[in-house]
Amino acid sequence: MNEGFMKKHGLLIVFIILGIGAIVGISVATVPSSAGNSVQGAMVDERLPDLLPYPEEEVKDTPKSMKLPVYSWMLPDKDMVYRIADIQLPPDYQRIPVEPGSFAEWLRYLPLKPKGSQVYLYNGKLKDNQDAHYAVIDMDVGNKDLQQCADAIMRLKAEYHYSKSQFSKIRFYFVSGFDALYSKWMSGYGIKVSGNNVQWIESSSAGKGYKSFKLYMQTVFNYASTISLKRMLVPVDKPANLRIGDLFIKSGSPGHTIIVVDMAKNAAGQVIFMLAQSYMPAQEMHVLKNPSGAYGGLPWYSTEFGSTLVTPEWEFGADQIMRFKE
Repeated sequence: MNEGFMKKHGLLIVFIILGIGAIVGISVATVPSSAGNSVQGAMVDERLPDLLPYPEEEVKDTPKSMKLPVYSWMLPDKDMVYRIADIQLPPDYQRIPVEPGSFAEWLRYLPLKPKGSQVYLYNGKLKDNQDAHYAVIDMDVGNKDLQQCADAIMRLKAEYHYSKSQFSKIRFYFVSGFDALYSKWMSGYGIKVSGNNVQWIESSSAGKGYKSFKLYMQTVFNYASTISLKRMLVPVDKPANLRIGDLFIKSGSPGHTIIVVDMAKNAAGQVIFMLAQSYMPAQEMHVLKNPSGAYGGLPWYSTEFGSTLVTPEWEFGADQIMRFKE
């Protein structure tokens, strides 16, 4: 480069070199240390925790190898970001393994409404007692006073089989003893009840499809109860043998029943479980708090509860645990 050129353009060249250096410095400063040699690094947004819909410790990833269960009442594009499986565990506990595709897995991944949601009744009013629940299951309750305690559990069981196209396994007994087979309903037969006389009749409301399935369930809710539900169950001899999907049930009028929706265990072999219920009048199903305040206020119960299980709105004996026959 000749001397005349440098005299004429030297200052400009210096400014250009300084500018390039500054740009490179800024670029390096904005790449996180974890980015390595990548040029895709981005600045960390310190506001992110405030944007999460739930406490960070309660949001966990679904195992990548798992096929998510189907919940037919949910819209296909509904983003289910909070599930029973995301509820925090006490320290040193791990969720017990469950069989892929099982009823237990289906219950564990039930969708929940945002944390802090209140429980609503079938008529759109708030439930009087808002201190019984830890979380609200994101499942419709209908607009009639039908989906009460036993009804909600029958719906869960039926929805599971419906999601697996196991239609022959959907059947419930009425209090009268009538066997309400969903497979019969699917073939176009509705149910006519006149006092204690119950019979199948051809009906345009009966048939296949989810809308008709919901009508079938409403019919079951009308004529089934804890009394008839108990006929479908077998006893569990002791709390130590509890499984996800088992029920605590007191049949009668009044009666009540709740369902185990998750379980966990620690290295010492101590087992804990989580419960969900609907109640009277018909209301959104919800995960129950443990009124004892154990486990830091988390909704877990120990299988070593003694002779009586105390829940926010009912007490059950250790001899009132039952399980679906299939």
